[in-house]
Amino acid sequence: MKYRFYYILLAGLGFVLTIGFATTGFAEIELIDASKEGSNETVKALLVAGADVNAKSKKGRLALIFAAANGHTDAVQALLAADADVKAKANNGATALMIAKKKGTCRNHSNA
Repeated sequence: MKYRFYYILLAGLGFVLTIGFATTGFAEIELIDASKEGSNETVKALLVAGADVNAKSKKGRLALIFAAANGHTDAVQALLAADADVKAKANNGATALMIAKKKGTCRNHSNA
């Protein structure tokens, strides 16, 4: 099993705590939750920290699917910039675009 290590500086205590998480662990769950809530700054921070942009939740949903379904455009753009797989499917076979279109959060940004 691969592990990702996160270094947390405990303010005022003067030492660094090293914590290892499985690659489908804490950071990815936080990324999915932040995408669902539209917490764009948290999404960006987790991506910079190395969270897997294409990790799935236990129910097979991805951060991109949650962000798109809830109309969180900034989070969608951050996820796409981090190479989120636009063709990735949830366990039910739906992609982020399919879900956004069904929920009415999909907008056409044509140059016309």
